[in-house]
Amino acid sequence: MENPAQWPEHPAAPAPGQRLIALAEIPDGQGREVVLPAPEGGKPLRLMVLRVGDTARAYVNACRHFGVPLNVRPDHPFVDPGDGSIVCQVHYARYAVEDGRCLGGDCEDRGLAPVPVCVRDGQVCVAAMPGRPPP
Repeated sequence: MENPAQWPEHPAAPAPGQRLIALAEIPDGQGREVVLPAPEGGKPLRLMVLRVGDTARAYVNACRHFGVPLNVRPDHPFVDPGDGSIVCQVHYARYAVEDGRCLGGDCEDRGLAPVPVCVRDGQVCVAAMPGRPPP
């Protein structure tokens, strides 16, 4: 995906209300990758879902430097326990958990593409897009 901000147009884009992962599967202060397969063998949409207490945040799992996934293995926790930032394991760009903004490194002031989520009955689900009506 050339521009991660265009994730809603991706063939594998989740619909509002779609379950991504159980909140309990993510340790507090860490994240998990969620891979959504594309139809007909297309390129999947890779997301990272981060847990902050009883809430969650999600971003497209694509570093703004090269567009590569931020993790080098599926179970990578994404968040540096030292400073609490999201770290790209390829070129070490750093992003803020709360809003995905670039904190340093090769992301050159380009933040991560957010995916709106909510927690319902212990499940992290896609929320309605701002400016778009819910289903």
